[in-house]
Amino acid sequence: MRYPPRWWLCLGAKGPNPSPQPPPRSGEGEKKKRHFACSPSPCGGGGWGEGFGPLVLGLALALCGCGKTPPPVTEVEGVVLLNGQPLPNAYVEFVPQLSDFGAELNSTGTTDEKGQFRLICNEKKQPGAVVAKHRVLVTNPPMPRELRGQDGRSQVAASEFLAKLENRPIPEVYGAVGRTPLEVDVTAGQKSYTLNLTRKR
Repeated sequence: MRYPPRWWLCLGAKGPNPSPQPPPRSGEGEKKKRHFACSPSPCGGGGWGEGFGPLVLGLALALCGCGKTPPPVTEVEGVVLLNGQPLPNAYVEFVPQLSDFGAELNSTGTTDEKGQFRLICNEKKQPGAVVAKHRVLVTNPPMPRELRGQDGRSQVAASEFLAKLENRPIPEVYGAVGRTPLEVDVTAGQKSYTLNLTRKR
């Protein structure tokens, strides 16, 4: 008689009903009992099935990322200066340098006419940014939806929109995470930050 593999028994699974088997020869049943009683469990522990619960729990924790708690969010505001002058209507994004999390913890804001901004974290739209070291991106704001068309009229309107932006252009280096020289260490004890950008004259 063939027995199911050990991993199958470890799962506690019940396969299809076996076909009737002839009664065991004298002494064979007792021998098989001793075999199962003494054989070590591949799941750990002393018997079949022991240790399977912790194995499943550990696997579930690994898959769902349980235990990884993001840093707290603290209020962040500030001002953006380009060559010492306020940079109005600019898009600001703080990208935290955290290996266990992604863009859900990024924070964004748009400067007003005085170059001032306040951040909103993507996580639950909380005001501020997570306590961590951040790379900072500063770019032109997203193009208004009505100016994104490919027709000639939309293209002209988009050009006029960009031409009205003051203190431009913004150097492209501030728009790439891997190149931007702007880094900010956000702490719970500091709320206001000044971002100084430079452009070759």
